[in-house]
Amino acid sequence: MPEAVDFAVIGAGPGGYAAALAAARAGRDVVLVDAAGEHGVGGVCLLEGCIPSKALIRLAHARHRRDDDAAMGLTSPGDATIDLARFQGWKDSVVTTLGDGVRGALHTAGVRIVQGNASFVDETTLRI
Repeated sequence: MPEAVDFAVIGAGPGGYAAALAAARAGRDVVLVDAAGEHGVGGVCLLEGCIPSKALIRLAHARHRRDDDAAMGLTSPGDATIDLARFQGWKDSVVTTLGDGVRGALHTAGVRIVQGNASFVDETTLRI
């Protein structure tokens, strides 16, 4: 169904949501299109790449620091083991919290998030 929009952004990754927020703050009527809709906000960086990787790196650093602390004489009872199921739960909560924050900012700014694939029909027409 045809609908006129002032500003359309394709992709809800970090560049897309930042552009959508900037356009909305500049007074534009913004539509943000992502194949996953609301669930795609944050893109690969938030959902699969940067943030989950950084969470795993943080866990690895914490484990490594424990070895360094023991070498300096600071010990804690028991072996340091990693419970991957608990880690996944923690990582998922971090991703959810960050995603909820971005979605909240988009909604507050008045950005409409649309699920779909976008392609240009011509220089002024976008098909979703």
